Amino acid sequence: VIIIAIGIVFLTHLLLSIFLPLTYTKSGDIFIFKGPLYWYLLLWEAVLLFDTLYFFIKNKENADTLAKILYAGSMLSMIGSYVVFYFIYEFNCEPFIQAMFILFLYLSVESQDANLIKEFNESYKHAKESNELKSEFIMNMSHQLRTPMNTILGFSDSLLTTENLAQSELIDDTLNIEIASKRLLDLVNSILDISKLESNKEVLNNEDYNLDTIIYDLSSNINSKIDKENLMFSINANENCPNNLNGDDYKISKILNIFLSNAVKYTNYGEVSLNISSRQVDTENHEFTFHIKNTGHAMKTENFERSFEDLIKLNSTANNDIDADTLKIIVAKGLLNIIGGSVEFINEPGQGTQYIVKVTQKITGPNELGNIREKIQTKHELTYQKIDLTGKRALIIDDTKINSIILERLLKQYNIEIETVINAREGIDK
Repeated sequence: VIIIAIGIVFLTHLLLSIFLPLTYTKSGDIFIFKGPLYWYLLLWEAVLLFDTLYFFIKNKENADTLAKILYAGSMLSMIGSYVVFYFIYEFNCEPFIQAMFILFLYLSVESQDANLIKEFNESYKHAKESNELKSEFIMNMSHQLRTPMNTILGFSDSLLTTENLAQSELIDDTLNIEIASKRLLDLVNSILDISKLESNKEVLNNEDYNLDTIIYDLSSNINSKIDKENLMFSINANENCPNNLNGDDYKISKILNIFLSNAVKYTNYGEVSLNISSRQVDTENHEFTFHIKNTGHAMKTENFERSFEDLIKLNSTANNDIDADTLKIIVAKGLLNIIGGSVEFINEPGQGTQYIVKVTQKITGPNELGNIREKIQTKHELTYQKIDLTGKRALIIDDTKINSIILERLLKQYNIEIETVINAREGIDK
């Protein structure tokens, strides 16, 4: 459209320049132009004058004080030249008008100072809005953070102050503390992840890895979360899928963990499945499809499509429905954008939900995935063999006492002799 408009203006100028008469008189060394063509040029320059005035008014916030003064002075001078020309007529203001027009263009459109100021103002405005959004987000999430914290403090206080607690009550209270602690940790981790995404601090980190390692980790993590007798988890993969890949395996693993964990949490019976396949994109890359399907649970499409901005807009009452799972899905979609992947969400009422994740990865070797079920079973048997480390010694160095106590208790099952110190200097001495 712009090219066509310029062409029309050019042809109009050319035709009028040919057919409209232009006369002039000479006064000494000065030529004074007259005639219809000259009046047409003055009219056209008046149009350009008001155009530049419009641009200047539109961008006045990006012009400094000196530019405004120069522009105003130039505008008055140009209008004055028109008045002088109209009343005196012998004054040829054409060169002056063109010079003023060029100055107007510089001050309103082409000024590098104005452009830099404009970029700075836009950057400052964006940063200010981003900080305000994050502050509102934290305020909206305060209720979600307080709830598990109050649960932890409440049950902890009860355990410390109640005498003669039955073993069953002790176990139940401890389990409630554990559940609330995991919920709180999930919320904090999700808030930190969203903060990194919104601050553009989450970057792509491509490295060589094996696909079967990700699948095994997913199997171990998801199976550990299944505590329902009527729920099964299965992994099926095409044996011909390439196994030696290059990409950001950490983000891919995290994305799949989020969708699988969400499927497991809200499926009370039936099955959660992960199906993996691939297709060749070109000589170096394959597109991998991770198809997650679950029975029973059907997340609403509007909940899946929520974004960071949507959470900020929620009022305090509606915000009570936001939990760590909603935040994690937002994180997963953000990570997918970084690695160039996509997710399709399918909601089938009464049937469950499906997450179809697609990611393109570079192939770095000839090895194929093979029978993943046999690999998982073999590795699982090797990993979970009971290890007796009688006679071995371990040194724990941590300046936080609670961390040392937890680690010491976890290591005792392997019959290790344990010593603890609180700083690196004591650790070196030991």
